[in-house]
Amino acid sequence: MDDKYKLRHKPQKNSRFYQGYFTPKNPDKWVTKINEYRSRWEFAFMDWCDRNPQILRVGSEPCSIQYRDPVANLEYCHKHNLDPNNP
Repeated sequence: MDDKYKLRHKPQKNSRFYQGYFTPKNPDKWVTKINEYRSRWEFAFMDWCDRNPQILRVGSEPCSIQYRDPVANLEYCHKHNLDPNNP
């Protein structure tokens, strides 16, 4: 596990949520290096996936979804004379 990531993204100590880092028993199954959970349900699901022999690959947040700021997009379109409704 990346120690720099752990230093930047520490689970809150005084949080009312159950959170931490999951240590898999079958690390070869996991496609992600960092397996952070933020709830008991997420921890239970990670544990179930890790123990289930029918699951071949699993990951915790393996991809990110990029969001556009609608205000910045509108300003960019107006500045460059583009239609904001046309992707």
